[in-house]
Amino acid sequence: MPYVQGVSFTATTPTGNPAQPRRGGVLLPTIVILVVIVISFVIFTGFYTDWLWFDSVEKSQVFTISLVTRGIMFGIFSSAMALVVAVSLTIAYRTRPAYVGMTPEQASLERYREAITPYRTRLALGLTIVAGLLAGLSASGEWGGFLLWRNSTPFGITDPQFGLDLSFYTFELPFLRFLLSFGFGLVIVALLIVVVVQYLYGGLRLQPRGDRATVAAQVQISLLIAILMILKAGAYWLDRYELMTRSQQLVAGFTGMKYVDVNAVLPSLNILTFVALLVAALFLFNAIRRHWVIPVIGLGLLILTSVVVGALYPLFVQQFQVRPSELVREQPYIQRNIEATRVAYGINDAEVKDYAGTVSPPSPAVLQASAGTLDNIRLLDPAVVSPTYNQLQQIRGYYSFNTRLDVDRYALEGGQRGTVVAVREINLAGIPEGQRNWTNERAVFTHGYGFVSAYDNTALTNGQPDFFESDIPSQGLLEIAQPRVYFGELSPSYSIVGAPEGSPPIELDYPDDASPTGQKTNTYTGDGGVPMGSLFGRILFATKFQDSNILLSDLVNADSQILWDRDPLTRVQRVAPWLTLDQDPLPVVAGGGIKWIVDGYTLSNDYPYSSRVSLTEATADSISTRGGPSGLLPRDQVNYLRNSVKAVVDAYEGTVDLYAWNPSDPVLQTWMKAFPDTVRPTSDMPQEIVQHVRYPQDLFKVQRTIMSRYHVTDPTTFYNGTDVWIVPFDPTVAPAQVFQPPYYLTLQMPGATTPAFSLTTTFAPQRRQTLAAFMAVNSEPGENYGKIQVLQLPSNTTIPGPQQVQNNFESDPVVSSQLNLLRRGGSEVELGNLLSLPFNGGLLYVEPVYIRASAEGYPLLRKVLVGYGANVAMEDTLDKALAVVFGTSVTAIPEAVPDPETGEPMTPEVVPETPSTGDPVVDLASAIADAQAAYEEGRAALARGDFAAYGVAQDKLAAALDRAAAAEAQLSGGGASEPVPGETPAQEA
Repeated sequence: MPYVQGVSFTATTPTGNPAQPRRGGVLLPTIVILVVIVISFVIFTGFYTDWLWFDSVEKSQVFTISLVTRGIMFGIFSSAMALVVAVSLTIAYRTRPAYVGMTPEQASLERYREAITPYRTRLALGLTIVAGLLAGLSASGEWGGFLLWRNSTPFGITDPQFGLDLSFYTFELPFLRFLLSFGFGLVIVALLIVVVVQYLYGGLRLQPRGDRATVAAQVQISLLIAILMILKAGAYWLDRYELMTRSQQLVAGFTGMKYVDVNAVLPSLNILTFVALLVAALFLFNAIRRHWVIPVIGLGLLILTSVVVGALYPLFVQQFQVRPSELVREQPYIQRNIEATRVAYGINDAEVKDYAGTVSPPSPAVLQASAGTLDNIRLLDPAVVSPTYNQLQQIRGYYSFNTRLDVDRYALEGGQRGTVVAVREINLAGIPEGQRNWTNERAVFTHGYGFVSAYDNTALTNGQPDFFESDIPSQGLLEIAQPRVYFGELSPSYSIVGAPEGSPPIELDYPDDASPTGQKTNTYTGDGGVPMGSLFGRILFATKFQDSNILLSDLVNADSQILWDRDPLTRVQRVAPWLTLDQDPLPVVAGGGIKWIVDGYTLSNDYPYSSRVSLTEATADSISTRGGPSGLLPRDQVNYLRNSVKAVVDAYEGTVDLYAWNPSDPVLQTWMKAFPDTVRPTSDMPQEIVQHVRYPQDLFKVQRTIMSRYHVTDPTTFYNGTDVWIVPFDPTVAPAQVFQPPYYLTLQMPGATTPAFSLTTTFAPQRRQTLAAFMAVNSEPGENYGKIQVLQLPSNTTIPGPQQVQNNFESDPVVSSQLNLLRRGGSEVELGNLLSLPFNGGLLYVEPVYIRASAEGYPLLRKVLVGYGANVAMEDTLDKALAVVFGTSVTAIPEAVPDPETGEPMTPEVVPETPSTGDPVVDLASAIADAQAAYEEGRAALARGDFAAYGVAQDKLAAALDRAAAAEAQLSGGGASEPVPGETPAQEA
C-alpha cells in the first residue's frame, strides 16, 4: 500500500477485515540470527574451554601455537585458492568473445547464459569462498608438517647417494611435496574454470564456424598447461629424492634405492625433468605464436619418454643386468639398508653374544653365582591377578583396578624388590543402580583412593598375593601422604569438585565403618581443574558437556572446579600432540603422592634406507593391542623411532611435566623449537621418579620385530634369508596365534655380577619351535639403561622354545595328572606367563599355575611349573620345583645327613621319622618342634644355595606337618583330615 503524507490507510481483506502482517518476513530472519548466534557460541565454547584446559596445566602456549599456526596456514592457502579462482573467473569472463555465431551448440548454451546472468556475481563469489574455505581447511591440517619444515634440525648424518643431511628427507621433503600438490590443485582448478567459462561464453567451440578457440582462450590454456608442466618437472625432481624412502620388493621390508634405481630410474627422472621443462617452454611459445602442433608433439614426447625411459628402460636393466647376478648388484644397497635400519630403530649398538645353549646340572657354585636370577623370579602375573586384586583390595564395588596391572620395583628394607602394582580407581559402573544419579556421578564419586602393591616373586601359603601396600586408608611400607586419585585411567569423563572453606565436604573419600555415616568425605583442594562457579562458567560448561544440570544444580558453588580429560594418556597427548604414546602408563609412588609415568615417542616415516614397520602389528600380543594412529601426525607405518620423552602426570593435581629423555634426538629438538618451554631437561626429573623409569614396551616390541631380521649384518646372509627369527606365539593362550609379550624381569645376564631390572623376549627360528635367541634390554636408569643384549644360540640347538616347553609341560604324565586333578570340582586352571631365563649356559623356564575356584572366583597361585632341559616339574613352591629339575631330589643327593640320635652320617633314604608316642598332645608338640627345625634348616640351605639340603628339609617339613595334622585330628576326635586338592599340608596348616 503506497504511503501518502498526512493520510492514513488501512489494508483490508476482501471480506472487509484488517489484513494481518506477514509473520514470515520477521520470523525467518530472527530464526536465522538465533541459529547463527547459537552455532557461534558453541564454536566459541569449544575454543575457549580448550584454552582454559591448557591454562590449567600451564601449557597455554601449546594451544596458542597450534591455533595460530593453523590460522596462518588456513589464511595463506585459502587466500591463494580464492585468489586463483577469482582471477581465473574474471579473466575468462572478461576475455569472452563479443560476438558468437549462432549454431545449434551456441543456441543451447545461450539458455544457460541467460539463466546464469542474473546470479553471475553471486555464483562467482560463492564459488570463490567455498573453494577458499575447502583449500584452507585442507591446508590447515598440514600444520604439523609446516612446523617440522620451519624448525628443521640437522641429523648430522648425510645420505649415501646425494650427500644431503637426513633432515631434508624427514622434515623438508614432505612439506615440499605438499606445496607441490597444492600447486597442482591451484593450476587444475584454474584450468577447469577457464575451460568451462570460455566454453559457456563461446571462447571454446565444439561445432565451430571458423576457429575452435579464441586467441584469449588459447593464451590462457597454454599458460596454465605450461605452469602445469613446470610443476611436473618439479615433481620429477623430487621423485629422485623420494627413491631414498620408497619401499621395494628386493627382500622383505627393504626400503631405499637399489641397483636399478641408481642406474636406471634416477637417470630417467633426470631426463623426464628436462623433457617436462622443454614442453613447458613449447606451451609458453604457443601462448605467443599459437601453433598447437609443436606443443602437442612435445606433450606426446613427454608421454612417450615416461613410458620408454621411465618404465621400459628400468625394466630392461632389472631383467637383463640385475636378475642374472642380483646379489652381486644389490649387495652395497642391502648394506645401506641394514645400517640405516639398525640406526633408525636404535639397535645398532646391541650386543650380540654366542650362547652355548647347553644344559647340565648346576653346581652349588653356579647356584650361588646365579642367585641374582633365581631369587627374583617373578611368580605374580600382572595379566592374571587383576581379579584377585579386585576381590581382596577393591573394598567396595565402586572401586576397581585396571584389567592389566603393572610390574615395577621399589627400594625396600633389605634391598630392591620386584612388585606388581595397581591404583584403586573410582568406577561409576559399580555404583548400585538405586544410587545412580547426576549428583553421585558428578559430585560425590569423584576420585579413587590408594595404591596397592605386592611382591612379585612370592605369595602367601593360600595363594594370595603378598601385599606390602594395601587397604583403605593406605597401610604398608610406602609413604603416601596423598592417596587420592582424581586423574587416572578409569576416572569419570568429568567431575565437579571444590567448595568454599568451611563448607561440609560431599565427595566420598573412602568407606569408614567407624564413622556415623559409614564413610569419610573430602573436598578437593588442588588446582587441577578449571574454575566454573560463575554464571558464565556454568553456561559455558553446560554447553560443552550438553548437560543442563551444571547450570541448575545447587552443588555448583563459587569455588567449584570442573575436571575433564583425566586419563593420563589423554592429558599427555593434548599437551604434546606431536608425540606418539606408549599404551601402558605406569603408576608410581613418589613425593608422597601417586604419579603416572607415560613414555612418549618421536617418529618418522621418511628416514632414508630404513625399513618400515606397522606400529599396530608390531606391538600387538596376547595381552595388548594398540589403537589406531593418533597425535598431530598420525602414522601407523614408521621407519624411525625414539623414546625421547618421559611424561609425568600427577594423580591429584593433574599436572603434566615433559622431560627430554633423549635430548640428542633431532626430531625432538625440532618439536622443542616449534613448542618452546614445553619440555624440561632430564636433570629436572625428581630422583624418586627416575628410580621407577622403565624401558617402554612398545618400543621394545618394535625393536624385537626389527631384530628378528636385522640381527644379520652380512648382506649375503640377509639376502638369502637363511637366518630369520620370529617372535614365538604365546603358548599359554593356545590355540590362539598371538605373539608372546615381552616380560619385565629382574635377572642377572651371563657375565654380569648383579641383577638388573630388564625387559626380555625370546626368538625362535623360522618354521621351528626351538629357541634361536634371548634378548633383554636394561631398564635400570643409569649408564647401562637401554643397553640391548642378545644371546644367540647355535643354529643346531635343541634348547626348546616357549611352545615346545609348554607342550612338554602338558604332555608330562605327572604334570598332566596333577593338572587334571586341579581341574576337578568346577575349578579352572589359569596358566601364568611362561618366563624364559638364561641360566647355567641354557634356559630355565618358569610358569605359575593359578586356580580359580569357580566362574565368580579369583585366581590364586597354587603351583609352579619349571622346565630345565628335558626335566619338568610342577610343585607347590618354586624352590621345590627348582630342586626337582636341577636333579637334587632326595634319592639323588650324594651328601650324607646326620642321624638325629647318634649324630652319625647316613643317607637321606633312611632318615627316620619321629615315632608316635600314642599321646596326641605329645605327638603334636613333637611334630611342631620338628616342623620348626626343618623350616630353619631349609632357610639356611637356601641362604647358601644348597638345593640338595633344601630338598631334604622340605621333605622333613612335610612329614612333620602331616604328623601334626594327624595329632590335631586325634585331639578333636575327628580323625585325619584330607588336604584340599591343590594345597599341600604346609599350605593347609
